[in-house]
Amino acid sequence: MQMMKNMKTLVWLAAVVLAVTACGSDDGAAGSSDDAAEALVEQILEQAGDGDINIDTDDGGITLTDEDGSVEISTDDDEMTMTVDGDEGGFSATLGGDLPADFPFPLPDNFEVGSSMQIDDEPGTTYSAVINVAPEEYDSVKAMYESWLESEGFTLDAFEMEGDDGTKGVFIDGERDDVDAFISISLEEVANDDAGNLIYETAISLTWAPLG
Repeated sequence: MQMMKNMKTLVWLAAVVLAVTACGSDDGAAGSSDDAAEALVEQILEQAGDGDINIDTDDGGITLTDEDGSVEISTDDDEMTMTVDGDEGGFSATLGGDLPADFPFPLPDNFEVGSSMQIDDEPGTTYSAVINVAPEEYDSVKAMYESWLESEGFTLDAFEMEGDDGTKGVFIDGERDDVDAFISISLEEVANDDAGNLIYETAISLTWAPLG
């Protein structure tokens, strides 16, 4: 339990250092943001009494290490990667705007990625993403995912709802011995055009969660 508490502290402190470094990166003083970040973390550690933590802020990322493990966070364009290693195991997570090559769900022909996340851990890799398609594709993508889940051996539990304003949604829980697949599809209002007409889109949330 203590290791888990300390690792959570490392993750939080890593985020603090990244934030301070980012705020100081425009002042033109080389190394000043790193110094400020490290000084802030050292002050927090003194107050929290969390002991020795080594801080490394090279290459626009941050690595914090103590006797229980390490947390490394790095950024590259619109992607952020966090790797956690500890005595009782670890994991890595990637957040960004692109879907990984081995993303397990089928995808519509035309879509935009809203967000994506990949967590590598036991018992397997968890994937989560939000994609957007045209509003008229709501029914077709709903049918596509229901058909795919059934063909892959999932047992489906679905809940649908519909609003008076034209919005609607479905939540699909696919269960299989080795993995859970969660899919939500919603037809949403996203904006108004110049004439004041509502603009809709279909948002699809996909989560793949391996079971132990």
